[in-house]
Amino acid sequence: MKARKIISLLLVIALTLTLLAACAKKGGDQGGNTDKPDTSGAPQTEEKYADSIEIVIDNNPIANLDPIIPAAHAPATYWVLIMIHDRLLDFAGDGVFTPSLATKWETDDYKTYKLTLRDDVYFHNGEKFTANDVVFTAYRSIEAVGSQAYGLWNPVDTIKAISDTEVEIVLKEVNVDFLFNLSRPMASILNQKACEADVEKGPWVGTGAYKVADFLSSDHTTVVRNDDYWGTPGITREMTFRYVPETSTRTIMMQNRECQISFGVGNEDLSLFEEDPSFVVYPQYVNNPQGFAFNMNDPITGDLNFRLAFIYGIDREEIAIVARGDWAAAPTEGTLWGLKTEFRNSDIPVIPYDPDKAAEYLSKSSYNGQTVEIAVGNPTNVLAAETIQRQLEKIGIKIEIKVMDPASLNAYNAYDNNQSQVSAPSMAFSLSAAAANNLFYPGGANNRASYNNPEVTELLVQAKVEGDLGKREAIYKKVQEIVAQDVPCVQLFWLVLGVVATENVKNLDLPSDTYAVDLRGTYMVLED
Repeated sequence: MKARKIISLLLVIALTLTLLAACAKKGGDQGGNTDKPDTSGAPQTEEKYADSIEIVIDNNPIANLDPIIPAAHAPATYWVLIMIHDRLLDFAGDGVFTPSLATKWETDDYKTYKLTLRDDVYFHNGEKFTANDVVFTAYRSIEAVGSQAYGLWNPVDTIKAISDTEVEIVLKEVNVDFLFNLSRPMASILNQKACEADVEKGPWVGTGAYKVADFLSSDHTTVVRNDDYWGTPGITREMTFRYVPETSTRTIMMQNRECQISFGVGNEDLSLFEEDPSFVVYPQYVNNPQGFAFNMNDPITGDLNFRLAFIYGIDREEIAIVARGDWAAAPTEGTLWGLKTEFRNSDIPVIPYDPDKAAEYLSKSSYNGQTVEIAVGNPTNVLAAETIQRQLEKIGIKIEIKVMDPASLNAYNAYDNNQSQVSAPSMAFSLSAAAANNLFYPGGANNRASYNNPEVTELLVQAKVEGDLGKREAIYKKVQEIVAQDVPCVQLFWLVLGVVATENVKNLDLPSDTYAVDLRGTYMVLED
């Protein structure tokens, strides 16, 4: 239980720490800080550092390094893109952004944006970065329908270079979340000349702290330090990301020191490394809440009294332990929101385990002994559903579990043709509060509860055009309050991933956004 106590402590810390942020004024200079970013992360000491680091990745191979290729939508691909490319700006949280390739950005109406760019940046091929590269990247992405890059740039109506260091972007409609789009790895700025000269390898050419040295699709990617980086170069000269699909092989490689960092070590093997002082196990909380969605159109699960009976009747602490052992944590708050998603409302109490309350709500519901189906699509959720089945049987609710593959499940609980009663959806929250549209807006891509509350819908529409940070925060917190009252979904636990590293690896930063792991500053101290 030692690991579990550590995880619980980390969760409390993660939920209570807040980012220091300055308020961004509408139409004002939201950049201003043109200092070069320090990506080294290394202290000023006499320590000696390893020349290279081998990193093992799990079931998310790096298939392609071109942001407009759908196959590039995998966490580890994003990690490499962060290393080899830069974006126009970086997201600091709660609506605040910091400069990167853009030093300033301003707008009067959240439809027309003017950006000022750095004039001291060069691509890996020696070409100077200019506004033309931004324009090229935008239109290249807009033409790639169906890609993640397309989704980020598609709000753009027109974009033009005013000069080498000035860009004007006009959107199709008001969109206060557009700056967040520009901060994402798939919005990395590419070099026009390189892409036009080499369709395959051209998109690898960036302005980032590292550059591609070797790439074999779905096998390995090696990057080397860019010693001419416009910011502070990294400490480690070379890093290799190697795809190893077998869990047991990843464990053996780590034990034999064939790699220094391993993602995706099996839960059953993590204790081996926790007990060995030559390794460190890093718990990484996944930003997305893990849980089940109720079909709001079903006569049983659409009944609020039944949903409350269901939630009061489950012991989420036990569910977390059964489903993930020490590598899950039951929620301590009642809000259905990303762990680090901006404007999280931490004042909503969690519904506790209370069988008496559950029985009380069940007696007021329309439930009359029918069997209720829970549809699940992965082993973790099967274990969670089996635990719920046993727990709810005690208060008289019959549960049947339907196991499906993920693709079939997504079709089964689609918003406009929802055949489920209770199902395990993808509660995908990015760090932007706008991600709530996917879960709570009618027709949203991840609205697997078929949830449609007109008040919530109107608030989400207001948030999309509200530029004042304080007002946006109030809107999104109100959305969370209403959703918590309606309970279209129930969070069961936070998923915790175990990342293993040798004890001399330093500055390994693992944010809850698994797509935003930044390894540019990671290094390894050599032993004497």
